[in-house]
Amino acid sequence: MTYRGPFLGNQYGPPRTTEERFWPKVAKTADCWEWTARRNPKGYGQTTARDGRGVLAHRLSWELHFGPIPVGMLVCHHCDNPPCVRPDHLFLGTRQANARDSVRKGRQTWQQHPDRLARGERVGGVRLTEDRVREIRARRSTGATYRSLGDVYGVSPSTIVLIIHGKTWRHVA
Repeated sequence: MTYRGPFLGNQYGPPRTTEERFWPKVAKTADCWEWTARRNPKGYGQTTARDGRGVLAHRLSWELHFGPIPVGMLVCHHCDNPPCVRPDHLFLGTRQANARDSVRKGRQTWQQHPDRLARGERVGGVRLTEDRVREIRARRSTGATYRSLGDVYGVSPSTIVLIIHGKTWRHVA
């Protein structure tokens, strides 16, 4: 008998459906349904679709339960658990919506490790120091103009405005 490739059938029986191949690789718990087979470096389950293309397991789960994924849409997790394929833990979203969800849930690296965030004096090419920012704020509170402060500290008046209104250097008290 000729080899028909993975999942396309063999001498042991007819070709298996996508669902027949999918469910044995899922461990259902009280909360998440986790993909137990191959995962990518970020922890998302990986499998092969019937047509031979690689597909993320949570995206395949969405397609099995709800149909095709619209072009440009992501399949996101309510549970923030990359190997989860439970359909009620998944939702469709744009890249922008997924990024907002990530920030709202505190999953961004800069939120989890604020000590690693390059800001203030740690930013390359910065002209001011934290002490000078404090001086700028103090002098502005006594009536110095944006332009005069910019001239004294070698920055533009708009930079002074951003500092005073807390748009930049907000980590400096």
